[in-house]
Amino acid sequence: MSPLEVSPRRRTNFAAVDDISDAISDCRCEFIEVIDKLIPASNLSYNIEKKKNEENFQLQSSFCITEIKQKNILRG
Repeated sequence: MSPLEVSPRRRTNFAAVDDISDAISDCRCEFIEVIDKLIPASNLSYNIEKKKNEENFQLQSSFCITEIKQKNILRG
């Protein structure tokens, strides 16, 4: 067998890996379709964006409060 040839056993293994990979991809696609039906993408995107905005607001608020406290301490 030349170095470029693949043994029959390896070909079988490659085929099995391809089959498993295809099955996983199909399963993921079906799962995503089910999720899309249960939770519309726009609603999901909106909720994710809303959560990010709330977290950013909380971070900014706590930063501002800290700044105000530090200024008040410095003023004495």
